[in-house]
Amino acid sequence: MTARGMVPVRPQSAGAQMKDMSLPGKEFRVLELIGVAESVLCSIQAREAALMRGNRETSHYGTKDAADLYWLAFLLTGRPDVSIDIAADTAASQSYANPFFEGWIHAWARRIVMAKALAAVRDELAESARRTKQARVRTSAPAPRDWLLRPETSKARIDEALLAIDIFPRAAVLLSVFERLSIIDAATILDADAALIKKAQAIGLSELTANLAAKQAEAAPGFSHVLRLAEAH
Repeated sequence: MTARGMVPVRPQSAGAQMKDMSLPGKEFRVLELIGVAESVLCSIQAREAALMRGNRETSHYGTKDAADLYWLAFLLTGRPDVSIDIAADTAASQSYANPFFEGWIHAWARRIVMAKALAAVRDELAESARRTKQARVRTSAPAPRDWLLRPETSKARIDEALLAIDIFPRAAVLLSVFERLSIIDAATILDADAALIKKAQAIGLSELTANLAAKQAEAAPGFSHVLRLAEAH
């Protein structure tokens, strides 16, 4: 997580990710898990679009942009105090950008946030990467086959599901699926080899799906924690 993390990156589609996600000898439902992650992303984007329609920002780098940067930094670090500083500093440095380069500047600002956020949790990432190397990739389904993310799922619940994932697999999911970076670019930014990123992505997607499914079940009418504990035993 040095200057190497500041290289240009190429967005990938879910189909391209599938080629990167092959885990020899593992029957893992990666396509379904990527579908869950992308439905999460679509849910967030739909809410943001609605907010933008009702509250247009006149500045080139306004409140909404700073909030986006904070959200990215917070999900990467899990630390609100650090994330506020990273987002504020980055947004301020882009506030006088030429409107002609606005799209490029916004994309570059996200790369800056990634680099700063990951540098702030370098030690935690290293420890988590070691745990990920030793972990087993889950082969069983993390949620019922017919499970779908509800459209009304709140952003707070999505954040909670993501933050419950160990930091290295969470970063792998955020970079390779939510930010649509290639496995190679994610590996460069996380200072890890591609094989470990693939494994971390698979673990993170499985845990994200399981976390969302569990929270959705808890919110369902008639849910009983006592019954859930009884079933677990």
